[in-house]
Amino acid sequence: MAYKVVEIYKDLPRRAGCSDCGKPGCFAFATAAHLEGLSFDRCPHLSLDARKAMEAKAEASRAQHEGPREAPEEQAASLLQHELATADLGALAQRARARHLDGPPEAVGLELFDRSYEVRRDAVIAVDGGEVDVWVKVVLLMYLTRGTGAEPKGTWIAYRDLPNTISKQATFEKWVDRIPRAYAGRFDELAEAARRLGGERVAHDSADQALRFQALPLVPLLLLLWDADADFEARGSLLLDAGVLDFLDQEALTFLAEALMRLLASPPAPLHLRVEG
Repeated sequence: MAYKVVEIYKDLPRRAGCSDCGKPGCFAFATAAHLEGLSFDRCPHLSLDARKAMEAKAEASRAQHEGPREAPEEQAASLLQHELATADLGALAQRARARHLDGPPEAVGLELFDRSYEVRRDAVIAVDGGEVDVWVKVVLLMYLTRGTGAEPKGTWIAYRDLPNTISKQATFEKWVDRIPRAYAGRFDELAEAARRLGGERVAHDSADQALRFQALPLVPLLLLLWDADADFEARGSLLLDAGVLDFLDQEALTFLAEALMRLLASPPAPLHLRVEG
């Protein structure tokens, strides 16, 4: 059998919150091991026997001259969907502050920004019948299967303040910067676009405008905006709740920044995208 990301991930210790290998979790390690040849020695929690067994599986898989590899996000979606197959959907829905739908088919109903979805044991379905981007699937499935159910901490932090974000920080900030530049001098129009996504204006001491969004039931976002003036271009900053890693990882958060930019575009762009960087 091919030894790909999902199979590697299953053989890892999967310690909650661990990043001792330098990656933000075991799935990121498994992805790097499969796609980049990252050595299994980088995981300090694997025994020598376990590492040798994994290396043997990887070598045997490479010897089979496999065809094109499935994209990492596709593998992530498959893995997370597999975990949902035997889960207690009622308990997951309660923990995620989502709706448990008895069915048939049984599902969890929730919204990502302005669009409603049903997360079933074998699929993620858009209520409007449209296509569902693979990154939307990853975010929804991760939110349900990884979420702790903890309430937001109520403290805003920048993406760069999270651990293991150096490689993704530029991509995250690139998407955020596109929002104020697109609406420079027209922040009232931006506030209206935000309102259509359920966003609301909130008071802030320094920003020209502050917009709060509820991306997912327990994942709030705060978009701070400064309009252009004689010295600076329009600029923005997207802040996250300090407890956000209880629900999503760094890659999923980069997707949320891109998704918000696209949804605030005029006209809104559909969420059929790939995270860059």
